Amino acid sequence: MRKVAVLVICLLTSSFSADIANSQAKGAPNSAPSNYRAQVIRQMSQAYTVTRIRDAGITPPVFTTKSRWVVCVATFENATLFGTFHRLTTIAFNNGQAEILEAKIVRPAKGSTDSAVRTKLNVSGPCQGLITSPLPEIAFLIHSQTIQGDTSCSTEN
Repeated sequence: MRKVAVLVICLLTSSFSADIANSQAKGAPNSAPSNYRAQVIRQMSQAYTVTRIRDAGITPPVFTTKSRWVVCVATFENATLFGTFHRLTTIAFNNGQAEILEAKIVRPAKGSTDSAVRTKLNVSGPCQGLITSPLPEIAFLIHSQTIQGDTSCSTEN
């Protein structure tokens, strides 16, 4: 009887070890795209009027349970009718390419300032509890679009 118990334990242990080795090889995520910030800016400029953005913050990339990298961008924007608002945009990377998953207007947390930088995201989803860091590329994009739209420097007479 003792030999049977030892044999069963050996079989279970070897089977369990093989399962662990296989799951580690399959579950290892690829790294986030090295140009993820540039892709985020491209997606934002295509989806929104970036000249309304007053401030922007971005979370670090997070690998989700859906086996993809996700970042969240918090923006503080000028609204057309109602003053200002905060927008939270969730961007996923599928096969290294960015796509906007979700964008929603969020209510700023109590005590928050008019800034989207260094803000703890009090939302559900993959960016819950993360803290944003500055996204200065948005300011550069806003500046370049403002200059392109400015006709006061025209050389035509």
